[in-house]
Amino acid sequence: MKRKRIFLLLASGLLLISHNLLSQKYQQEPPNLESRFLEFIKDNRVENPKSGPYIPLLDTAKIWNEAMRIEFGYIATTTRHTGSATDTLIYNDTTYSILFNDIFVAMALREDTTERKVYSRDYYYTGWGQEQLLYDFGIEVGDTMPNSTSVLDSIVQTNFFGLIRNVFFFHGLSDPENIPYYKYWIEGIGSLAGLLRPNFVPGLYDTGQSELSCVFHSNEQVYQSYWASVYGCNFEYFDTDPPSLQEAWCTPDTIENAEVANVFIRATDNITGFTHAYIELQSPDNRLYVYTNFTTVEEGLKKLEIDWLQSPKRFWNAVGTWWVSVILISDAVGNETFYTYNESTSPAKFYVRSIIGLENEMSTSVTLFPNPANNTITLELNENILPRTHYTIYDPSGKALKNGPIEVNLTEISLENLQQGIYILKVTAGNQTTYFSKFIKI
Repeated sequence: MKRKRIFLLLASGLLLISHNLLSQKYQQEPPNLESRFLEFIKDNRVENPKSGPYIPLLDTAKIWNEAMRIEFGYIATTTRHTGSATDTLIYNDTTYSILFNDIFVAMALREDTTERKVYSRDYYYTGWGQEQLLYDFGIEVGDTMPNSTSVLDSIVQTNFFGLIRNVFFFHGLSDPENIPYYKYWIEGIGSLAGLLRPNFVPGLYDTGQSELSCVFHSNEQVYQSYWASVYGCNFEYFDTDPPSLQEAWCTPDTIENAEVANVFIRATDNITGFTHAYIELQSPDNRLYVYTNFTTVEEGLKKLEIDWLQSPKRFWNAVGTWWVSVILISDAVGNETFYTYNESTSPAKFYVRSIIGLENEMSTSVTLFPNPANNTITLELNENILPRTHYTIYDPSGKALKNGPIEVNLTEISLENLQQGIYILKVTAGNQTTYFSKFIKI
């Protein structure tokens, strides 16, 4: 896939910023930046840290690689860098360091290492903008971020590539939804949303729209994001290839009595891995059922369990061949591969025999009341009770929570130990399910 380079004309028309456009849309939600970053902080946090000298942001020969999610889900990359000690501009007797975007002037910056503050001023060749406070690395817990309502929650010290740095955690509430958000600064590195985006929420695939990918100082790396570790600092290894299906199959090949049908899918993906699966299952009576709740067995192998007893009643005696008619697999960034089959070509199918169900051994005339219920429910069976008849209560995930015998036509069941929510009750005679129903505990 080709990468395109576009040039955006800014301000007076003389300032150019270049972006590498990576024409790949994100569609699925991968592990977000926040969870990855917090995991790194936990693993690299310094216990009982000693206070050290301030690590400046504006060193010479420093490079920041950034990535941004733009229109239509594309990813753009930008490289910013400082020059040598002589790459400066002077305004009103104040010296500023030049920040470049690739080879073009992007911003004039100055740093007060005593106050631990960084200031920015737009520079347009034709004139200067107003100076603004960009970072305050001397900020204290409880203070407000410059030019923002975000509040500094905590400061921790963490080892980044062998150098201990302060990490600043800010929090706030979005307007008007009042959804909590978090922002992060690193001393000597900047905001995780990008060097010139100190008051933005970081992230490419979750709540934010941009991230700081890599930082280098004098050709030595001092920071790397999770996605940069996967794709490279400029996303040069960006994953554009969808996963490939290796095989699919079902076990057992014949369903008798009360059983679980298992569907397995094995696929490979070179970079982000096979992460999601979707199938459409065709029944003998031409009904279509969609499943996405696969679990991971091992890398590249996923499994779906279809519990016949927890499925709709029409499953029970749908005699004949069931087969997977569609398989869709995708990776973490939404690259997809789509496969369609007919009954003869499907790699995953099984046969259902007619002996599922009780074949009139017991009436399914069972009543559950009240529903919703408070502390108890009552089961009323209108026909004779077969030996070894019992009930089981499940939560929505299929976990069995409570069971007991049914020995009389009116059976009262206590719900005192169940929390409020939705549950499933199943009545079984021997090994055969005769009734199941959802009920609500209030």
